[in-house]
Amino acid sequence: MTLPRPTFREHLGLVRMMGDIGHQTDEIHRRWGPIVDVGYATTLRVVYAFGVDVNRELLVDRPEDFRWGEVMAGLTPCVGETALVVSDGDDHDRRRRLVQPAFSRRRVDANAALIVEEIDRMLDGWAPGTTVDAHDHGRRAVRRIAVRTLFGHRLGDVADRIGDALEPALSFVNRPPGFRLEVDLGVNHYHRCRRGRRAADAIIQAEIDRRRRDGTPTDDPDILTALMDESAGDRLSDAELRDQVISMIAAGYDTTSSALAWLTYGLGTHPGIQDELRD
Repeated sequence: MTLPRPTFREHLGLVRMMGDIGHQTDEIHRRWGPIVDVGYATTLRVVYAFGVDVNRELLVDRPEDFRWGEVMAGLTPCVGETALVVSDGDDHDRRRRLVQPAFSRRRVDANAALIVEEIDRMLDGWAPGTTVDAHDHGRRAVRRIAVRTLFGHRLGDVADRIGDALEPALSFVNRPPGFRLEVDLGVNHYHRCRRGRRAADAIIQAEIDRRRRDGTPTDDPDILTALMDESAGDRLSDAELRDQVISMIAAGYDTTSSALAWLTYGLGTHPGIQDELRD
């Protein structure tokens, strides 16, 4: 199957829109449709998939037709080698089976009040007439939400510790492939990435060890409680537990905070929609 793609000259026109990525992606969707190859014939390929129908086919209807591990391998320095997002085949199926109960509708709905609380806390710091960095503020709010839903209300105070530890790792995997050197030189980005991941591992492992020693909370069930469940006759290893938790934190607050920033931008540029939401 040959995907629609811009010509070299059309690519030059898109480059001129780099200062407004929202306008650029809208233009790509408008001119070339729901699936567009915007990469070049090199090892670095980029394909945009626009809209609900295309993404449902990728993620829900036909996931067995696509491989994720090779494409997502660049995330490994941050999320680890056993995270779902970098797993394929039997390993992916087993880990997904063990992780899925942690995301039951009942468990997700139980966190609605926590989400509202943290977003309200963020908005309370926004005063009319001032300028705020919506992405940075949203990132911190979503990071707290991710950690509190994973570890429960008792450990909400570790949100910033884990987030700060993971920030160099997230920064590293978000760098373009040509600007990443996966060699630890003791002072470079990769060194800070590995150091941050080790620090996050230590915090999470300490909580895993504490729960194995003292028991898991029953009055405040969280996602880590579900991930540590051994009733199915199989269980995630400690390394798998750490990788799933870190990948959930990283993916949860990195992508969601970006979506929140775009939502804020959209509302700021479409006051009519603001009025509808207020109504």
